[in-house]
Amino acid sequence: MLIGSILLLFAQTHAQVQPATVLLRVQPKVGTTCVYDQTMTMNMVVPGAPANKTTNQTVMTLKVIKSNAKEVVEEIRTKSDSNKIMNGVVTTLTLSPSAEILNFKTDSKDPMIVQLYDALKSSMKLNPAYPTHPVKVGDSWKVTLDLAEMFEAMGKGQITVTQGGKVSMNIKLTGFGTVKSRRVAELKFTSKANLKFKGPGGSGSASMDISGLQSVDTLTGLLLRAKTTAKMIMAIPGSGQLNMSTGTTQLIRSFR
Repeated sequence: MLIGSILLLFAQTHAQVQPATVLLRVQPKVGTTCVYDQTMTMNMVVPGAPANKTTNQTVMTLKVIKSNAKEVVEEIRTKSDSNKIMNGVVTTLTLSPSAEILNFKTDSKDPMIVQLYDALKSSMKLNPAYPTHPVKVGDSWKVTLDLAEMFEAMGKGQITVTQGGKVSMNIKLTGFGTVKSRRVAELKFTSKANLKFKGPGGSGSASMDISGLQSVDTLTGLLLRAKTTAKMIMAIPGSGQLNMSTGTTQLIRSFR
């Protein structure tokens, strides 16, 4: 009985002394391997065409191949039965300790994959970055997103953003939790944008709304769980209005 009481007291004391603040940093050991299940759904309505909805499920295996005070390099292998284009593709992702994406490339020689990655490079920079200082529950910070770079890359040099190209993303630490027996920091992020652009057909506009949740491992800074929603309405010169929404969920299957 005495031993049980002592153990209970220890557990309660340990829970009370959990750090109230956290300094989020990407700092995993080389060789760390994570396997994720990812589901992405896209809804698109293009002028003059029927509504299109696609759902792709992917298993991603991430392995840390380099880790130091300046950068972390991850090798990501994808396996997908529903997305044949991405099945078997290997991606190399380079991040800063604050989770800023420094480089994003593939070893694929497939022209379609290369073109896709060129378009995705800038959109990958929409990733919520970590603050440079310790934060506690309720704290929030902002990062600047360069939407102009993303739109101009997607337009293959035919689009120039004239207004609203840079916007802020608000990120908040909402609490701490547990995923796969690992302590995580729960983050919530939101961003809204209204921009104008010029293209071959004249001037157009676009509005975007991005929101999501992330569960970040407090020891390694690696993402263990995420849910992201993005909506875009674009007025295309001479064509009409394009409506697109995407929803992505990602959950870790194993961590070693």
